[in-house]
Parts: sequence; C-alpha cells; structure tokens
Amino acid sequence: MQSVPEGGASNLRRFHASSLAEATATVAGRTVVHRRRNLLLIGRMSQHHYLKEICEDIRTLAPDITPFALRDRGKSYFHRDLLRCYLRPTLAVSFCRPRTFRPRLKSSYHGSPLRKSEEYAALERCGVPVPRWALLREGERPDLAGFGAYVVTKPDRGAKGADVKIRRASRVRWKAPETDQAKKMERATTDLVVQEFIYTGSWPVSYRVVSLFGKVLFALRLEADHGRRPLEDRDAFGGGGISIVSNTLGSSYTLLDDEEIIDFGERTHSVFPEIPLLGVDIVRDYDSGKLYVLEVNPDGWSWLFKSTMGRRLQETCHIDFDSQFRGIRKTSLILIDRVRHMAR
Repeated sequence: MQSVPEGGASNLRRFHASSLAEATATVAGRTVVHRRRNLLLIGRMSQHHYLKEICEDIRTLAPDITPFALRDRGKSYFHRDLLRCYLRPTLAVSFCRPRTFRPRLKSSYHGSPLRKSEEYAALERCGVPVPRWALLREGERPDLAGFGAYVVTKPDRGAKGADVKIRRASRVRWKAPETDQAKKMERATTDLVVQEFIYTGSWPVSYRVVSLFGKVLFALRLEADHGRRPLEDRDAFGGGGISIVSNTLGSSYTLLDDEEIIDFGERTHSVFPEIPLLGVDIVRDYDSGKLYVLEVNPDGWSWLFKSTMGRRLQETCHIDFDSQFRGIRKTSLILIDRVRHMAR
C-alpha cells in the first residue's frame, strides 16, 4: 500500500505535483489529464488495521488503483488538503461518520446516524415495510389505535437496543430517554418512538443483514437466551420480566442462509444509497410470516470480520463471518468496482 507522505504543506505540494505528472499524457500535441483511480478509506483508530488490510488486498487485486487508509484522529487540515488536491477525482469511503471533517466530493460516502423516525419515514416512502409507529413528544399523546394491547417505546435517537421498553398501549406516557446519548442531545431530540410490537415467537428472534453498497457481506440470525422466561403469545406480558430484545447476554448467533431475508436486507440498503456500510435489523411476524425492518445501523460498527466484537462472537458462537460470502474479499471487489466506475 502506498504510504501517505508525512510533513507539512511543502511535502504535500511535491506529492501532488508528482502525482499530476504521472496522471498526464501527451495526445496529438495536447496534454490530457486522466482521472486517477485512488481510493481513500477513512476509519477510527480501532478500525485502521483492517482498513489497511483492505487496501493491501485491493493493491494486489487491482494494480491500477492506489488505495489509502487514514485515521480519523482529531483536527487535521492535512486530510482536507489531501481530499481537495490529490484525491478529488476518486472515491472516499468512511464506514463511520467522519468526526474531524466532512468530505464534500460527489464521490464520497460515509456513515451518518439517523433518528429512528427519519429511518422509518424514508423506508415507508420507498415501500419497505416497518411496524406501525408514531412519535411521542413531551406534553403530547399519539393515537395508538390499531397498534395492539402492547407497544414498544424507544428513543428517537439511540443505539444497541438502548432503553427499549414494552408497555401497555393504554398507559404510554412521555418520559425523557435515559441513554447517555439522549442526555447529550438537545431537548428537541428527546422524542420517543412508539412502535407496534411484532411477535416473533416464544423467544425473540431477529436477523441482521450487513451490506456494502447494497451487496450482502454476511447475514446473521439472533435468538434470545432460552434460559429466559418465554413469551407464550403476543399479549402474554402480564407477569412482567420478559425481554423483547434478541441480542441480550446468552443469545445465540448463527449464519443466516434465508435468501428472502437477505434479499430484503439488500433492498432496504437501496433506500440509503449514500451510506456505504449498513446493518439492517429485520424481524418476521410469527403468525403472518411478514418481514419488517426494525432499524438500520449506519454507524460502521456492523463490520465484524476483524473487530473486537467479531472476534468475541467467533470464539463464543463459533461463527466464521468471512466463510459465508467471502466477505473480506467481496469488500475489496465491491470497492474496486466502485472506484473504476467513478473514474470513467
């Protein structure tokens, strides 16, 4: 992998000048500047090692592409200059939302966390099924007719199943979200989402399809710990103490080979074409068999091949994420194809 030059603006100018020289050719007495095939992968410190491995794989598979991996690690005008000068005609991808700058290229893609209400509205506009939902704001009470006896409440902004509650629809009242993320937000972002409860069986079952630019990298089936109290039917919450989350401690994780669910996850990604890496959480109604999207995860943590969480799951659940679709190599091939398309 070609290294990014260290030093100040003078080094950058020399680097840029030599790059332009390589990218020019004389045709019929005229100088023609070709679009360089460069790929910039941006990641947080914890992601940098596997982004470097992807770059090395791409360099082996596609010598016509020059890949770079940059850490997003604080204020750095060098990063901005690199984008503005050297990498302008190429592809920039960040699995997470960049913290220190926002690439402004038409060919740049990055994760961008959305409110749940924004996700559901976008999915509904594109005809992707989501459970019935409504926003619950302080001082208001939504119309929950048709939602069923029990509903799910969760922060409009939240993550990893944070503060997800099951409540009687008749007793739903606004209460400020308790998550750390919600506490950091302005008052206007403390809305709750009230959602129809989708019954998936005695123990909650969900599916996650992880895709890059709409092409599946791996897919999982999650089922709650059978040591927990089962839910005999969709309204059997009277005794309390029943979890509705499938990814709690002791849950089982297995690779998913259901083509209908995988296709559904890939179709969902098409609703968010500007987000490169997306984890789509899906449930199937126990009685009707209908599929619904519970939420999408655009923050980049769905990448499990070489992450700390991925290694933990691989050890405890004996899952080889890469074996399903050769996801690591597939990642490289998808990015190669994207760069070549952008450079035409």
